[in-house]
Amino acid sequence: MKLAAEVRQRVAKGEALFGTFVLELTTPAVVPILKNCGFGFFLIDLEHGLISDTEMRTLIAAGKHYGLCPIVRVPDASRGPITRALDAGAEGVIVAMVESMDDVRQAVQSAKYPPLGRRGVHLLRPHTDFVPPADSAAYLTQANREIILGIQIETIAAAGLVDEIAALPGVDLLYVGPSDLAVAFSVTGMPAKEHVLAAALQTARACRAHGKIAGIHAADAETLARLIPEQVALFGHAADLRLLREGAQAFMTAAQQEVRRAREAAG
Repeated sequence: MKLAAEVRQRVAKGEALFGTFVLELTTPAVVPILKNCGFGFFLIDLEHGLISDTEMRTLIAAGKHYGLCPIVRVPDASRGPITRALDAGAEGVIVAMVESMDDVRQAVQSAKYPPLGRRGVHLLRPHTDFVPPADSAAYLTQANREIILGIQIETIAAAGLVDEIAALPGVDLLYVGPSDLAVAFSVTGMPAKEHVLAAALQTARACRAHGKIAGIHAADAETLARLIPEQVALFGHAADLRLLREGAQAFMTAAQQEVRRAREAAG
């Protein structure tokens, strides 16, 4: 829970933290590379990623070893994936495709220990480094306070509930997913870009009002410039394969330009 607490402290100081999704490149070497590049967290994607529980556990352990906060995105609010991620040592979970307050309440029940929720207690697991705490009650209280439960705002229904979601005890983060939200708005005939921005701004306002963390998956500098003044603090960008593709493409573009220049100079 140390890394989640550090994220909270940095957010409280007004810092903006950046992360990316890991969904395909599951070697633990990815983690120190991201850390050394300046990322503040990373997201292990169980919604779109083909990641086994063993690979998830390895990535989480690497995050703890190298000091990069591991957060797991789960596909829904059901108990199983959330329990497995947190017992494996995840410092937070983000719940995808939320459609109702019932979904949000289910997420709290799954992620938080009593009295906030109903997370099962097993304290000889990776999340305690296999050392049962001397004071179990104090540990459960600390876990409820520090572990980050995020609700992804990526449906029109969720976008209309941000004030209620942010007000609910046990929810720590609202994280806007602009791609799915844009598709949802487009299907209804609404202008996607402006409605996504409006949803992000409303999410930020709700988070400020209720003392929660606001985040978004941001593709460009324009989004950062608009939302950082609104105290949006966690910014996801791309995913492992996209970053690999962008780096490879940038190199090949530059290399091909140099080849052309060299041939032109040679006549």
